Amino acid sequence: MSVDESTRSKQIETSIYNVLDVVYCEVKNISESHRGHVDHSQDSHFEIVVVSPSFRGLSKISRHRMIFKILEEHFKLGLHALSMKLWTEDEYKNQ
Repeated sequence: MSVDESTRSKQIETSIYNVLDVVYCEVKNISESHRGHVDHSQDSHFEIVVVSPSFRGLSKISRHRMIFKILEEHFKLGLHALSMKLWTEDEYKNQ
């Protein structure tokens, strides 16, 4: 996978949609807030919110592992940090 950093947000979103049954997905680039950090590069830090029935019955750690597996190639290509909120539809409605 070739990653043009200017489109990394969209590629992350597409990767998630390609694997999960997604009700809602938001990908936010927060790299600018990490300017000056040793590992900072453009498009390296993101926050995601994903609502999916695929998370039903899974622990928080299992959900995170699922997303890390889906985005494995992105991490190899420069994604450095990812903050995640991963909910089922019912959990999202109760937020």
